[in-house]
Amino acid sequence: MTIGAPTPPGNPGTEPSGRRRWLGLVIVLFGATLMIGGIGAVWLYARRLAAHSTTGSAASAAPPSMPSPPPPELAAPEPEEDEPPPPTASALVRPKLLLPVAITPFPDDAAAPVPVLGGHPLWGGRDAFVTVTVFADLENAESVALLREILPLKAQLGAELRVMYRSLPASDHAAAKLAARALAEIHATRGEQAFWHALAAIVRRGDPLGPGLLEPVLDEAGLPGYPLPSPNAHAEATLGDDAELATLLYVRETPTSFVNGARLTGFVPRAALGDVVERERRAAYLALAAGTPPAAVYTERTRKNLLNLGADPPVRACVPDGDSPALGAPGALVTVVEFSDLECELCRQGDAALAAVRKARPNDVRVVWKNFPLPQHHRARLAANVAFAARRLGGDTAFWAVMRALVEPGATLDEEGLTRALARAGLDATKILAAAHDGSFDANIDADVKLAESLGISGAPTYFVNGEKVDGALPEPELRALVDKELALGRRVRTQGGGSVSELACGVRVAGRR
Repeated sequence: MTIGAPTPPGNPGTEPSGRRRWLGLVIVLFGATLMIGGIGAVWLYARRLAAHSTTGSAASAAPPSMPSPPPPELAAPEPEEDEPPPPTASALVRPKLLLPVAITPFPDDAAAPVPVLGGHPLWGGRDAFVTVTVFADLENAESVALLREILPLKAQLGAELRVMYRSLPASDHAAAKLAARALAEIHATRGEQAFWHALAAIVRRGDPLGPGLLEPVLDEAGLPGYPLPSPNAHAEATLGDDAELATLLYVRETPTSFVNGARLTGFVPRAALGDVVERERRAAYLALAAGTPPAAVYTERTRKNLLNLGADPPVRACVPDGDSPALGAPGALVTVVEFSDLECELCRQGDAALAAVRKARPNDVRVVWKNFPLPQHHRARLAANVAFAARRLGGDTAFWAVMRALVEPGATLDEEGLTRALARAGLDATKILAAAHDGSFDANIDADVKLAESLGISGAPTYFVNGEKVDGALPEPELRALVDKELALGRRVRTQGGGSVSELACGVRVAGRR
């Protein structure tokens, strides 16, 4: 129907209905335009700051001016890419002024929806894949209370967490505006460590700032003379960036914080904040395990959390080795944890396929054995005791020799079959069978079963290939293809400095830390 056309006879309700439809369409289009415009504005802002960060990196690493030369004992070369020593975890202790340290984020971090830039107050290296960006007003009680939770949490988690501070004083908070200017000037002229010690001194008081309270706190912190008599251009630009980013991110109140882009409004207790950080830490490590380059992890997680763009990384289970028997090099690229039953025919078939794959790739595949005897298999627990008793006498070598003999085609688990398997492994059957019948290793078996149940395992065999769950026995070609896929991924992750995929599935990165 054309707008403005006369209503056809016999349809008196058509024109109002059509107007409502057109009005609804206009509202939807207007809302979509606002959303797309907001996302585009954040993107353009991040691009502009990225360019600014690149051109101004020298100014970030070496502050533009020092109001007074450092004492001779502090005149040492600046360490490169180190973290400043934090306030102690137990409390925000009296700060000590130390040398400024240049902290360089990944270049990709500047283009994230919540950008991280070296020229702004930043505590933590780029190796931390969880970043808390906090917008605060130091005349606001909740802001001060939240910072009293964030700073000790950062000290507690160390390199696992990075904190970025953004000032957002309310227009009617004169003390907060004065503190924001002073802190920005301290950061611009004295560097990273001086900034965080000054902030810790302010926050340690416990109460929000009021008139006349800033100067004595900074004097006590060893930072007299701030704010400077004449405004510092770099500090003014930083405060302008903070206000602009707050507008683009729709920050309407303080404190507002972003954990890898996940928005938290208002005060959050340390325990709850720690839970959010831990969830995001695991997600970041899973992203690494999925092959995301370290330089892109923060950007990907922020895009997902803030803009709901992209996908969460595939979940991999963390299956600890514990004291379980293992076969293969500890640094192997692929770890297969096998939950199995020595009386299960399907388990025997799956183990034969796994043994063949490992034989073809002995340096790249490691196998860890876990017991999951099924209730209907009455001799499976005894056989597991036999294998563990053999291990006590001859280590993992004896365990695997006995286990292989027990899963051979035609092997039986009666007394004769157990004795024959032990003889083939060159072990004393009398001692081992006596320990097995006593149930000496039932506790080990029960621990494996409990772990299996916690991982949602209901049948045997079940495998975890670098934490990726596989229910049932796979034919050798399928298992080989899966292992080859994980080998390729493992090589890529290790090249990127991420360690091993199985470590990352547990939120641990032992090797290759940057």
